[in-house]
Amino acid sequence: MEQGKAIDAVVHQYEDLLSALGEFRRFSEEQLNWRPSAMQWSMAECIEHIRLTSHIYAEWVELALDRAPHDLRQPGHHYRLKWISRFFIWLMEPRGTKIPNKIKTTAAFSPGESAYNAELLIRNTEAVLTHNLELLERMRQYNATKLNTPLAFASFIKLPILDALNFVAAHDRRHMQQARNVLVYEAFPHEKKGTALA
Repeated sequence: MEQGKAIDAVVHQYEDLLSALGEFRRFSEEQLNWRPSAMQWSMAECIEHIRLTSHIYAEWVELALDRAPHDLRQPGHHYRLKWISRFFIWLMEPRGTKIPNKIKTTAAFSPGESAYNAELLIRNTEAVLTHNLELLERMRQYNATKLNTPLAFASFIKLPILDALNFVAAHDRRHMQQARNVLVYEAFPHEKKGTALA
């Protein structure tokens, strides 16, 4: 695939993530911070995890762009996801409403206990996802095949920067679905200002 089209595909993924994130604005702070159990994340914690992960990868991708040698500061041509990137994306992707392949979150990516300001949380997460979109646009002027960044949970593995943002998009879809799944619990406080949220 031509690099520009590969970037377009990831741009669309982040646009979809921003749209999906906006759906959570309809919930109250109590609803967003409600946890199914002491061992399970609230919707707010899922969103904060998305923010943390996207922010850290954005920093790494930006660093790779800033440090790119002169000969890589020109658009690449043919682009193809590495096989290991395809594997990790597959590992992250939700399967409908199911979250397969449980992976323990490291401390750097773990949200705090749920007590988030709903508007601030969503606004800050939108800002990070938007920053990733800006990095994708910037990436068009570089050879995205040759610039690499580490995989967070296995830093000895390096992914091309476009693969990395593709992987993070799959990760974010996973936790967006995890947040939606909180709604199925019978104890979830569906009432908001006197109106039932089915």
